[in-house]
Amino acid sequence: MFAWAASLVYSGLVVDWRSAGFFGGNTYTTIGNGTFVLPLAWRMLAPIIAISGLLTFGWSGSVIVDLLGRRQKIKDTALAQRG
Repeated sequence: MFAWAASLVYSGLVVDWRSAGFFGGNTYTTIGNGTFVLPLAWRMLAPIIAISGLLTFGWSGSVIVDLLGRRQKIKDTALAQRG
């Protein structure tokens, strides 16, 4: 979200960090772009930010599930070796 907010500020699409953070966070989590709207030529950026958020959350979830599965496998192996 910070990267999107920085992109919005440094490109001049949003004038302040607070508004950029609000728009980036709101859109990244796919809640919607709320009351803040980008200029007409940049409106397609909001769905791109939302899609990147969906992909990131999906990827993060799969990594967490994989790590927990590996942890459980190591734990099961250790318990089997003891007994």
